[in-house]
Amino acid sequence: MKTITISAAEARSNLSRILSEAYFSDTTFLVTKNRKVMVEIKKPASEMFESNIRKFAGVLSDKDAKIILKSIEENDKLSERSTKIKPL
Repeated sequence: MKTITISAAEARSNLSRILSEAYFSDTTFLVTKNRKVMVEIKKPASEMFESNIRKFAGVLSDKDAKIILKSIEENDKLSERSTKIKPL
């Protein structure tokens, strides 16, 4: 992720482009006024987490992916069982 510092005037003139670039290319913009950083424009943290997962999606081998998927399925089954247990 890269960080770009821009003036408030530039942000005002190019807001649409800045928002698109911040969202789609994971760029953070620091908007300054009188050489002081006033605001930061970047993709929401929840979106950053999802995009990071997507970047690593192709890194796992098929074997590793199957192991992880099996673990998730087993965890889901355990969660289902624990919600079905009635209190005494």
